[in-house]
Amino acid sequence: MRIKRAIQVPGLEKVVMTERVGAPVNKSLLKAEGEPDIEVITMPLWKQVAVRAARTFIQSFIGFVATLSSGLAQGAANTVGAALVLPPGETLAMYYLAVLLSIPPVIFSLAHNTAEILARWDVTVPQIRA
Repeated sequence: MRIKRAIQVPGLEKVVMTERVGAPVNKSLLKAEGEPDIEVITMPLWKQVAVRAARTFIQSFIGFVATLSSGLAQGAANTVGAALVLPPGETLAMYYLAVLLSIPPVIFSLAHNTAEILARWDVTVPQIRA
């Protein structure tokens, strides 16, 4: 899998679209004077879902690391009488717990995107209905 490096062009906005027959592939579209040009980047559905899942994991992981390292989670656990099993100074345990806590949002994101794709197919390709 190759990753293409995006070149930033002033006044050019990038828009990601699903690949469709007859759609422009990685083309620039000129707009009216004074408005920025748009570069259309097409991606298959599975790549869009993978990008969304990766983004969800990264955001969740960073949020959980920030929460666990600040002590907010321990304070909340003490408030309700629970014990958070995270010894102070155990950075590896904190990252491991953050990874474990980041997995459910990714699963929910994958389920949501799968439902979105199936709903889109139901409208555009009614022949695949059961």
